[in-house]
Amino acid sequence: MTPSSNLQENILIVGAGPVGLTLAACLVQYGIPCRIIDKASRPSQYSKALGIFPRTLEVFESLGIINPILEAGKQLQKFTINAQQGKIGSLYFDTVKSPYPFVLSLPQSKTERILREYLAKFGVNVEQNVELVGFKQEDSYPTVHLHNNGEEETCQVGWLIGCDGSRSQVREGLGVPFVGERYQETFALADIKLEGSLSEHEATVFYHLDGVLALFPLPGGWFRVIANLPQNLGDDDPTLEEMQAIVNTRSSVKLKLSDPIWISKFHISRRKVKQYRTGRVFLAGDAAHIHSPAGGQGMNTGIQDAHNLAWKLAFGVMGLSPLSLLDSYEIEREPIAAQVLQFTDIITRVATVGNPLAQSLRNVMMSVGMKLKPIAIRGANTLAEVNISYRHSPIVADYYHRFLANLHPNRVQGGDRAPDGLLYQRSGQSVRIFELLDYKQYSLLLYIDQPITKDIFQNWVNRVKASQKTDSKRIKVYWIFSKQELTENLEVNDSIFIASDESIFSQYYQGSCLYLIRPDGYVGFCSSLSQWEKFKAYLSKVFC
Repeated sequence: MTPSSNLQENILIVGAGPVGLTLAACLVQYGIPCRIIDKASRPSQYSKALGIFPRTLEVFESLGIINPILEAGKQLQKFTINAQQGKIGSLYFDTVKSPYPFVLSLPQSKTERILREYLAKFGVNVEQNVELVGFKQEDSYPTVHLHNNGEEETCQVGWLIGCDGSRSQVREGLGVPFVGERYQETFALADIKLEGSLSEHEATVFYHLDGVLALFPLPGGWFRVIANLPQNLGDDDPTLEEMQAIVNTRSSVKLKLSDPIWISKFHISRRKVKQYRTGRVFLAGDAAHIHSPAGGQGMNTGIQDAHNLAWKLAFGVMGLSPLSLLDSYEIEREPIAAQVLQFTDIITRVATVGNPLAQSLRNVMMSVGMKLKPIAIRGANTLAEVNISYRHSPIVADYYHRFLANLHPNRVQGGDRAPDGLLYQRSGQSVRIFELLDYKQYSLLLYIDQPITKDIFQNWVNRVKASQKTDSKRIKVYWIFSKQELTENLEVNDSIFIASDESIFSQYYQGSCLYLIRPDGYVGFCSSLSQWEKFKAYLSKVFC
């Protein structure tokens, strides 16, 4: 796409992996032009990251590409961990409160292809063989220097976004420290045919005295095999025979490997920047944080970075919100990356512990923990990334009564992800909350669970209309009643819905209340309906 003549709208995304492509896909939804470059001569053909977790699938639903994603992938229902003495336990994803209670196994190359096809519909095509070689921020706007298919190119852009991976040129250009360390272990990764009795709908991990072995089903009957390597192997990539020997030793079931697509040796590190933004330059994904692949959090965390940044950038570029809104990107996402690094570090160190006594203790503790339902549910939700929260963000407000909130600590609070639920129109037609949410706008959900007179309802309607005089293009309003009879004698309105059951209201505060949902699906503001002046003050803060 030809960059906009308006420099404010001229966005350059460096890196065409899932993070950069998702960022571009979110921006084009708003009609924001962007340019995305990739120094490689062609799209990657390698599977790389493959686990897509529920929260990321929700992002893809908001982009309208969930069907091709689901059709191309394989659903994994659980993770099972085994030791030499037998099964330790399983982590089930059907406990995750999401429309997608599973992990989708899909090679990264196919995810990228679907995102590229989506962008092409908007006239945005990745520019291959274009490399960022340097940039400066002059007069507040970055001036970038590119190698464009053998030619030198210099241009000024409104915004520069580094989605260019662990060796990010954007990060190097900023001089931002990438702090962390490299793990001592060496790992092997293979995408390979596997014959045996393993289920194609669950990931399986084997703990052994010699190390860890993880097996993840891929579409088409293939498996990904990951294992830490013995120290006596040479510097070359492992052979098929060496991988077979590792599987024979560590797996408790008989498995035969054949027809490898690739076998590679790799090291892993844990590193993170503290600063995600410098002026008009941002970092996202592996450019900002890298960690162990344990738990499959890398690509998913990066996509959440892109999703968080995109709407704030779009609202700022379109003049709907002050540019100061962009300060919240680092404030919200940096702590999440720190949590992911800590979480994946624990998983990695637990899986690769070498001391036999420590291994036995690990196996016992994990066996007990995975049998405890609250711990198992929390573990699944953590992997699924649905319990990520921005409660301490400066652009989040929660004015529900603290005493009542403390009585219901599990209810959704300001900064939490808004949960899905089934609603009915008065005509009887069903609709999910996620289907109502417009990810190009804020959504205002007003929950009514008490009898209400026509006059009081009309008073609330008038207040909403008054608040929309300047914000009608930024907020969609929905009235949700706990029972059908509460809507009797009220004016027919297409935006009136009835909750399918009390489980929806049980996730929100008791009493009539309002929730303002941000374009990324997180609660920006919540309160009882009596806090209308605070709601108006919040709107003046996040909107121009």
